[in-house]
Amino acid sequence: MSSMKRNTRQRVILGLLIAQAATLLVLFLVSGRVAATAESDHQDALLATKTAEAIDRMRAHLQPAESVVTLMSNALAEGELSESTVTRTFIASMEDTDHLDGVFVGRPDGSFLYVSRADEGYRIKTISKAGGLSTTELTTVDDDGTPEGTELDPTDTYDPRTRPWYQQAAALDGPVGWTDPYVFFTSQQLGLTATAPIIHDGELVGVVGADIELGSLSTFLTSLDIGVDGSAVIVNQDGVVIAHPDSSLLQRQTDDGYRTVTISEFDDERARAAVGSFVIEGAAEGPFVAAFTNERIGASRASFRTVAVGDGEWTVAVFGPEDSLVGGLASARATERTLLAVAGGIAFLLVAFVASRATRPLDDLDRHAWSDMLTGIPNRRSILLSAEREVARSDGPGALAIIDVDNFKQINDTYGHQVGDEVLAEIVSRAETSLPTGSAVGRIGGEEFLVVLPGQDTDTALQACEDMRTLVRSAPIEASVGKIDATISVGLASTPGPTGRDHLMAIADRALLDAKTSGRDRVVVSNEPN
Repeated sequence: MSSMKRNTRQRVILGLLIAQAATLLVLFLVSGRVAATAESDHQDALLATKTAEAIDRMRAHLQPAESVVTLMSNALAEGELSESTVTRTFIASMEDTDHLDGVFVGRPDGSFLYVSRADEGYRIKTISKAGGLSTTELTTVDDDGTPEGTELDPTDTYDPRTRPWYQQAAALDGPVGWTDPYVFFTSQQLGLTATAPIIHDGELVGVVGADIELGSLSTFLTSLDIGVDGSAVIVNQDGVVIAHPDSSLLQRQTDDGYRTVTISEFDDERARAAVGSFVIEGAAEGPFVAAFTNERIGASRASFRTVAVGDGEWTVAVFGPEDSLVGGLASARATERTLLAVAGGIAFLLVAFVASRATRPLDDLDRHAWSDMLTGIPNRRSILLSAEREVARSDGPGALAIIDVDNFKQINDTYGHQVGDEVLAEIVSRAETSLPTGSAVGRIGGEEFLVVLPGQDTDTALQACEDMRTLVRSAPIEASVGKIDATISVGLASTPGPTGRDHLMAIADRALLDAKTSGRDRVVVSNEPN
């Protein structure tokens, strides 16, 4: 791939030189049109790329909530699980996903089990029904699940059956639904709830839900490099703003607490100008790039892409002024044309000199686009593409495995994120050492990694994963603060022939959750049919 990147850079430089020579030959008659087209293409490509990055992050952000409600609704539909088992599963899911704020299950008789985060540990709310009476019990447990205190709340009148999430899930045609965004009562943070019905013998026997905060989506948007005045925003089909680099604008205080904000009242003039005429007026029906004008920042461009979330749609808009999007290219081309009129030969040499240096960042940009900066292995986008190619084109057996570092949040909380990064880097090094030739491992988010095992049947893939797990735990990791013990859990899914990447990853993800909930530091092979 590196040679391809170098060829891309060379082609860019060569194209600029050829364009310059052509401009000299036609006496500057067509240079304006060529420059304008190049600038427009550059702007559109930049905006479309950033929009795709935001879409990938948004999907990754919502996926943990969808996974846990799907898994638990299926498990509870197959038979009753003990309350302690459900509680442990909920806690394990929240340990693995920082932005998962709470997980719960409600029943048709009004009983309710809710696990949420507390200042230290977790808070468990249990509503039980017996003899026509309702009892609410509140229990606090530490990070290890050890109870620290229990009390009764005789004043509690909460009934899950009256809540919108319950009623919505009860009417679902599909497996997972999403509520509209709202401000959580406890944390006062913007979020939404994923829900799934529990169906047994054709009857509704309960609803599983998961609350997920949206704050880290706004944090991610701040990292998008969209020029000096560029920005991004995510809105739903009703115009409610879900994410924006300035998260303080996403909610407003009322007499009753906080409420969401629509794009029409949003305190960002550029966002209103970019989104209002396309999303609110119904023009944003698919991926496209459009021009718009803002009185303060002038001619601008925006990229839009819409994604289904439950029964609704979220639109990602990335936008910025045209001059800002092309950076210094516009002024460089103006200078270039002036120099051509004065001395064409000198200008040709200057363009070659500037182009060779100005395009050097392309190597870094390509590396950032395909590699994880911490570990050096393929990033989410790259490894998913590899997995899609290998799984789809393989005529023989193949496998995918998802790795998750056990108790990684505890490592970060105890030693800090820098030490956590050291642990991840060493685990990746050991994992790569143990994998068979032709395999690939990439980081798909946080402490989670995807392993592609082409040509491996179930037995050989299982042995490879066991070798990897054993090597990780074989010796403590030498970190800057001393030795740290680390283990991994692995979910493995294999296929005897061609299949879909997403289908195989979903199977591996469920196997990983089984590994986490059954004790961690183990490999679980899915026994689901492919």
